[in-house]
Amino acid sequence: MKKGVKIRLYPNKLQIELLNKIFGHTRFVYNYFLNYSRTNKDYNYSSWSKILTQLKEDNQTSFLNEADKFALQNSLKNLKSAYSNFFSKRSKEPTFKKKNNEQSYRTNFTNNNIILYDKKIKLPKLGLIKCKYNKDLSLNKIINVTVKLSKDGKYEASIIYECK
Repeated sequence: MKKGVKIRLYPNKLQIELLNKIFGHTRFVYNYFLNYSRTNKDYNYSSWSKILTQLKEDNQTSFLNEADKFALQNSLKNLKSAYSNFFSKRSKEPTFKKKNNEQSYRTNFTNNNIILYDKKIKLPKLGLIKCKYNKDLSLNKIINVTVKLSKDGKYEASIIYECK
């Protein structure tokens, strides 16, 4: 059974800077592939993923290596989902993401890249971040984490985990 819990994050100045970069990089990837798919009529996730790898190796877009790879891949998956909903007439055509007050990205758990310590959470590319949570999550298997900057400037993480 899957469950979720929200925790409050207290990143330091360097982590805030990295979080803002990751938010921007995921928005860049989403918008880049939205534009690419509109001009090339290519709506295939696997071809997007190959192009993303090439973008990360290109000098002009090598900044994408600063972001967690799962955050960038999940941005592509979000676009694929938006197109699937559009083509099945469940929603309007995807639009470009703009920098607004609320930003987020999702990362997946693999090889212990996300760990909850004593009132700290380890996230890819960010290291240990101070956090506040009430539940004991140490015995549960984490599936993914969505990091969010709310309109009022607070950082939160939504942890999806599997109950034992």
